[in-house]
Amino acid sequence: AWEGKPLSGIEMSGQAKLVAVARLGAAQIPPSDLVAQEGDVLHVAVGADDIDAFDAHLDAGPPARD
Repeated sequence: AWEGKPLSGIEMSGQAKLVAVARLGAAQIPPSDLVAQEGDVLHVAVGADDIDAFDAHLDAGPPARD
């Protein structure tokens, strides 16, 4: 559901931070406008107390755009 959507939507202020994306075998620090592609491997820093909320955030899918 995230393919074609900005990866900045993965983040949750104060709870989850996207720190790296591995794409086609190369890791990078993601720029704020990076769009998800199938096969991306995301590295996200999430506080232990926020894991359930982050899982629910991912399950809900990307935020709607106006």
